[in-house]
Amino acid sequence: MKTILVPTDFSSPAQNAVHYAAKLARTFNSRLVILNVYSPAVAGIEALPVIDSLSDAERTSVKMLEDLKQEIIANTSLPEVICISRIGTIQELITEIAEIYKAEAIVMGITGAAGKIKEKIIGSTTLDIARDSEMPLYIIPEGVEYKKIEKISFACDIDNLYGSRILENVKSICNMHGAKLEVVNVEKPGMEEEPLRIRNMHFMESNLLDINHTTTVLSEKDSYEALPEYFMSNKPDLILLNPKKQNFIVSLFHKSMTKTMAFHVKAPMLIVH
Repeated sequence: MKTILVPTDFSSPAQNAVHYAAKLARTFNSRLVILNVYSPAVAGIEALPVIDSLSDAERTSVKMLEDLKQEIIANTSLPEVICISRIGTIQELITEIAEIYKAEAIVMGITGAAGKIKEKIIGSTTLDIARDSEMPLYIIPEGVEYKKIEKISFACDIDNLYGSRILENVKSICNMHGAKLEVVNVEKPGMEEEPLRIRNMHFMESNLLDINHTTTVLSEKDSYEALPEYFMSNKPDLILLNPKKQNFIVSLFHKSMTKTMAFHVKAPMLIVH
């Protein structure tokens, strides 16, 4: 990865994601681009207070970004850290800045606890970006710190892999990190002998012959409960999700399931396409 983009609103979870991104950038000797999208404080009817509040918001944003940059350089010795302060809509600006700087990955924090989402911009926006972005997106749950990625779990629906190129992207990520891959699939009891299921399993295994991997099949009626429980027990260093292509993974991004995956499973997640 040559360039990593990380947005921040300076909240604790967002700052944690910045530090994760900085260490990830150090690992790959990447350029780090930090984006803060600010808005002016609510002002009165007259124009001058609006201008003043905008100037104050911009000055605060620039100052906090500069302090953050100096902290990152001191801790990681990254060769290039770029800070961008902009006013606007965060989703649109993430897309715009990613294109301008040719970012190859986005890192975002998410905040919350079981059963409760704290209303911070960076938290809700992360889920929107996860659903809509075509770019690889690292989601860093609150409190998760960077460590070397040695074990990657790919949560997939094997029945939807046939003919897909997603496995090539998964292999590329594993090779990039030098990590072992674990494919985790949830299926209903009795499906293992179905002809289509056998064909799809053969397709997956034949495409993964050249990579160190294992395959785990969870036989459960409710995949939406089985996966988070499995990840909480096995503690992978990184979880790969493909929300657009896999039917049951789409459900992971419904609000109730997202709370479980993002707030209970304390592991970084990488959204791949």
